[in-house]
Parts: sequence; structure tokens; C-alpha cells
Amino acid sequence: MARSFVFRGAGLAALAVMTLACSHASVTVLKKYPRRPDGYPIFLTEGDIKEPYEEIATVRSPAYDEWEARERGEGYLRTEARRAGGDAVIWVKREPSVKERFGFHPTGTFRAGTTLETTFSYTGTVARYVREGGGDEGARGNVK
Repeated sequence: MARSFVFRGAGLAALAVMTLACSHASVTVLKKYPRRPDGYPIFLTEGDIKEPYEEIATVRSPAYDEWEARERGEGYLRTEARRAGGDAVIWVKREPSVKERFGFHPTGTFRAGTTLETTFSYTGTVARYVREGGGDEGARGNVK
């Protein structure tokens, strides 16, 4: 009997960890650079960029509701790109995540049952422009 509770507890703990891992943000830094100042322009694109660059980090935003996902998700990518010392975020993707939520009913008078809730997160690769001479002058890859 005690063994049954241990297995159930371990299963619930594993489920909780998987849920947290899927819904939280993550940043994987590949190469360290100095932080960019607040307000530094970060270019976002769904594809590649023409300027030579090196990939310095991968970023995944937290999951947001549909009505706030674009503004907050892109803002998160820009903030983390500045923190990593990047100039752009490339290969940006919007990824849906469907979760089952308990305790909701559309009529609002009887709050019981489940519903499916779709949230969205943004992922991308932080790029830093490679400038001639190794200098850091100019934004957007402009060289003097």
C-alpha cells in the first residue's frame, strides 16, 4: 500500500515537472557578449538575414494567451536578445500549446468541468552581426 502511494507521488511529481518545463521560458546562451543598452533596436524576422552573423543564443518565451501573445512574446525575445548582446532574432516562430483546464464552464453560473485552453509562445535564435575589424560600431551591421 505504501509503495502505491510512492509510485503515485512520483508520477504526480514527474507530471508537474513536465508541465512546468513546457510552459516556462528558456534561454540557452552559446557565446557570451556584453549586454546591449535598453532601447537598443533588435530586428525580428521569421527567416534569415543577409548580413553576416553568428548565432549566440536560442530563446523561448513563456506561453501567453492569444490576445497578448504577440506583443509580450516579441517583447520577451527583444529583451533577452539585448541581455545576450545580440542585434537580431532570426527564425522566429509562434508555437501553440493546448492545455486542459479544470473549473470552468462557459455559462459562468456553474463552474465545473474542463476546457481546452490554447496559449502561444515565441521561439527564435539570437544573432549578432559580424563586423569587419571586430569593432562594435554602428547598429544593424553598419560599418564605418
